[in-house]
Amino acid sequence: MCFDTCCNKYSKNKGEKFYLIQHYEVWGGPREMVDGTYRLGLHNIVVSTWLKNILEGIGAKVDALILNGVNLDEFYPEHSGRDDNEIRILMPYRKEEWKGVKDGLKALEIVKMRYKNIKLVMFGPRARRGELPDDVEFHLLPTGDKLRRVYNSCDIFCFPSRMEGSGLPPMEAMACKIPVVTTNVGAVPDYIIPEKTALVSPPNNPEALAQNIIRLIENEKKSKKIAERGYNHIKQFTWDKATDKLERIFWEHTGHTG
Repeated sequence: MCFDTCCNKYSKNKGEKFYLIQHYEVWGGPREMVDGTYRLGLHNIVVSTWLKNILEGIGAKVDALILNGVNLDEFYPEHSGRDDNEIRILMPYRKEEWKGVKDGLKALEIVKMRYKNIKLVMFGPRARRGELPDDVEFHLLPTGDKLRRVYNSCDIFCFPSRMEGSGLPPMEAMACKIPVVTTNVGAVPDYIIPEKTALVSPPNNPEALAQNIIRLIENEKKSKKIAERGYNHIKQFTWDKATDKLERIFWEHTGHTG
């Protein structure tokens, strides 16, 4: 493995070695080799408690846990002129199985059995023909202002992932004051308070996702409270805090006071 044969063999005079681990990337190589990179003796930095627990479970030391932040200058609430006759539900699209898109689509099918005025909105890379419903409103790789407008055009954000190292989209939706329904994966337990700042369900459970979406549709007061609390809560997770902590870790391990 290149990481093992190259980085680990640099001499000490090349400087301290840090390893920013943002996912348990066992799809990128044999598990024993991936795990071996975490045990090389580098300064391991992880972005979620979930990752910290995995590394410690395989005997790898974790030097720091630094949660990702959300860019509050880019993601914030703005008036979008939503159609009151539609319930717009936003969901990310990714082709990887562990992103849970199939679970999200199944959940939406369940919701549509009760509510016919559901509009599915998705964003991400180009999907394969026939992979998504014909009536989906799809936004191809939106960024910046366009992505913020997509969030703000919707009533509920659904994050159906089966596995994440962190999981940024729910943070972005919360920063736009959109009520969030999510699975309990990656850093979600680190930055969400279940039933207060978002509705949370286990992964691989479309029925539970659907029921949480229905709860928000049927209880407008709860939906607004979730959105408001989520918005106020997520503002504490900034990139400034994350980068300040990362800088302190660098200084500590290089013998500087900073």
